[in-house]
Amino acid sequence: MATDIAFDAALAVAGQLSIAISRVLDTTFAFNAVLAQLQTTLEFVVPKIHRIRWLRDSSDLQNDGIHRLLGLLQQAEKIVNKCSAVTCWNFFNKYRYSKKLLKLDESIRRFFGLELQVVIWEDTVRICNQFDQLILRMDQRVEDPARNSPHIKQLKKMISNGSRIKVYQAASELKKIVESLRGFLFLHLSSFLRIHWWSYRRI
Repeated sequence: MATDIAFDAALAVAGQLSIAISRVLDTTFAFNAVLAQLQTTLEFVVPKIHRIRWLRDSSDLQNDGIHRLLGLLQQAEKIVNKCSAVTCWNFFNKYRYSKKLLKLDESIRRFFGLELQVVIWEDTVRICNQFDQLILRMDQRVEDPARNSPHIKQLKKMISNGSRIKVYQAASELKKIVESLRGFLFLHLSSFLRIHWWSYRRI
């Protein structure tokens, strides 16, 4: 339940952030480049959040990392709202907020590119351990003549052969999400460096 609330909050904040970005882009030109990059990041990662949520619901696992992502999105929304009050000639605040937004944008993409891989590994190990314990209990029931039955044996076979396949399929889906983000990160690296250097030169 707590994880569902965190996912809902993250998606809601992402939507609010996207609206705030559009509003600032319509009112000022001071942050066009960095806000356009952040908007592109949001458009790419929001479907991933939906996909990860679906996978987590299907495996009934907790995701502490979503709370960190929620915090990053909330920080970004707060800074974007402040950008609307920055004038074009206020180079100090322009540089300061641009730097913060670039850092948050990088952190959001790094969350999907690096931290999510750790989450995938931990969850896969946890699920496999749970199935190992379940199979062990099934072995104990099969060895007990009073509880031995063809249905128990068939259930054990299904758990051993079928469920693990589903576990690895879910892990494979999560891995595909991470791998698809690698190209996205590479394409935006040059843009990140160019924007950061341009902001620095204007000071």
